[in-house]
Amino acid sequence: MVIHVCDEAKNLKQDFVCPRDLLVQEMQYFSEYLSVDAQRWEEVDISVHCDVQIFDWLMRFVKRRDPTSTQTVPHLEPSNVVSILISSDFLKMKNLVEECVKYCHDNLSAIVATPCNMNCINDDLITRISALFTDTEIDDVKDRKDKFKSKLFCKKIVDLFKSGQKAASLYRCQFCKRIITHSLQSKVKCLTKRVTIDHHGNIAFNHVRDPAWDVNDYLMCLRNQAKNWQEVYWQIWGTVNFLCCSRCNQVFPCSELGHCRFHPDTAQYISGEGLKQTPIGNYGCCNLDVLRFDPLEENNGCRVRDHVVQLQEEDGSDSKILDILLQRRDIICTSPPSLENERGHDINVFCDEEAVLGLSNEGGLTKGQLQHVFPDDNAMFARPESGVSRYETSVDDDDDDSDDEIGDEEVHKAKASKQLKSRRRISNRLFSAKQLSSTSVEHNVSCIPYVRHKWDSQRSLRFNQDAQRQDDQKRMNELINYLVKQRVSSTDKIRHREYAGGIFSRLESQFRNTYQTSKTSTLQPIQKSKTRLNPRP
Repeated sequence: MVIHVCDEAKNLKQDFVCPRDLLVQEMQYFSEYLSVDAQRWEEVDISVHCDVQIFDWLMRFVKRRDPTSTQTVPHLEPSNVVSILISSDFLKMKNLVEECVKYCHDNLSAIVATPCNMNCINDDLITRISALFTDTEIDDVKDRKDKFKSKLFCKKIVDLFKSGQKAASLYRCQFCKRIITHSLQSKVKCLTKRVTIDHHGNIAFNHVRDPAWDVNDYLMCLRNQAKNWQEVYWQIWGTVNFLCCSRCNQVFPCSELGHCRFHPDTAQYISGEGLKQTPIGNYGCCNLDVLRFDPLEENNGCRVRDHVVQLQEEDGSDSKILDILLQRRDIICTSPPSLENERGHDINVFCDEEAVLGLSNEGGLTKGQLQHVFPDDNAMFARPESGVSRYETSVDDDDDDSDDEIGDEEVHKAKASKQLKSRRRISNRLFSAKQLSSTSVEHNVSCIPYVRHKWDSQRSLRFNQDAQRQDDQKRMNELINYLVKQRVSSTDKIRHREYAGGIFSRLESQFRNTYQTSKTSTLQPIQKSKTRLNPRP
C-alpha cells in the first residue's frame, strides 16, 4: 500500500510503502477502509496531511518487527512525544499510545519545558496520564507556565468526588457552617445546642445538610480565591482527610492543624473569703468561666497552637497523610476563626422561636415568619439599663447563692411566694389588654419590656428553671394578645367590606365599569358634514 503524506506547513510531499496486513494490524484506523478483497485495494488512495518527520517515525515503528526492513527502531523524545501521542491516538495505534502515556508520566517536567502545544491532547488522554500520577507526583512536576499541571489536578479533583471516594459525601452543615463528610460528621463537633447522647453514653453531634449549599459553587469560589487548581485540590484534600490530636483528644481535618485551643493559665476553682472550692472556675488569662466537670467537653481556649498528631492506623496511612500535610502546610491549612465566633454559641432553648420572630439568625426555621406578632420588637426585646424589669421582682445574690437543690423548705416557700406574686402582677397586666380595643391592646403590648433569660451557670438550678417558666408564660401571653388583636381587627374589616370577594372582586368591578364606559364612547355615531356643490346654470 502506498501512502501519500502532505506536509502543508513545510510544503513537502513524500510517499511511504507498507504491506497491507502490517498496516491494518498496527494502524487500525485503516482496517475499515481496506477490506479483505484484494481487487478493491487498487481503488483505495491513501493521503495523509501531517508532519513528514512524524509520519516517518510512525512507519519505522510499524516496521520495527519486519525482518525485511533495514530502518532503525525509533525512540521517544520530549520534543516529539506529544505529536506522536496525538497521531497514534488518531490512527488507533494502541501499543504506541500506551508507550507515549508511560513516557509522559516519567518525563513530564522535560516535556512541558519544550515548545510544544499541550492543548491538543484530548480529555481521554489526559485522564489516562493522570491515572498514572499520584497527587504528590503531580505537585513535584516543574511546569513554570502551567501548560499541563492544572489539567492533571482537575482530573484529580474529579477523582476525589467519584462514588466511594472521600469527597463524594461532602456537604455543609446548616448550623455550624462547616464543610464535612459522612465519615467526619460523627467525629467533628457541631454547635453546643446540637449535642445528644448515644446509646453508649457518648456525646454525639447532629449535623444537618444545608440544602442551599452547592458543591459546584463551592469549587468555583475556591478557584476564584486561589491562584490555580493545584491549591484548590490541596484545600479539598485537607478538608476530607482527618487526624486525631493526643493533646485535646479531638478529631480534626487536616486543614485545621493549627486550631488546637488552650489556655496559658490554669483554671482557679477557689473563691470567697474562706477560699472554698467551687464547681465553677475561672481562667485568669481571658476571664472565662469553666465547669470543673464539663459534660460537653468544651475546648474554648483563648490561644491556638498546633495539634499533636496521634498515629492510629497500623497500615501507615496516618503517617503518609501527616507527611503530606507538613510538606504543604502553607496551602492546606487555614487560619483559625476568631475567639468571639467560637464562644458565640450559647445554649438557648428558644433559638427556633427567636429565629421565627426575626430576632436571631440561629435556629432551623425561617427567619421573620411571625415578626409582625409584636408591634415594636426593639422596645419589647431590649434589655433594660437597670438590669431588672419593673414587672419582675429582683432576687438578691446572697439568697441565690444559698439556694441549692437541698436548701431549707422555708427559703423555698418564701421564694416561691415572691415568684407567684410577680407572675400574678405580669399576668394581670397582660390579660387586661384583652378587654380593650385594638389600639389599646397594641399600646399595652408595645410598652411591656421583655427580658430573655439564658441559662446562667453562676445561678442555681431552681433560679434558671423559674426564669424559663416566666419566659414561657410571657410568650404565651403575648401570643394571646396578638390573637385577640387579630380577631378584633378582622371583625372590623368584615363590617366595612364593600365587596364580598375582597380586593380582587373590587378590581374586577372597576375594570368592568371602565370597559363599559370606553365601549359606549366608541359606539356613538360619528356625524359627518356633507357639502353639496350647486351646478352651474
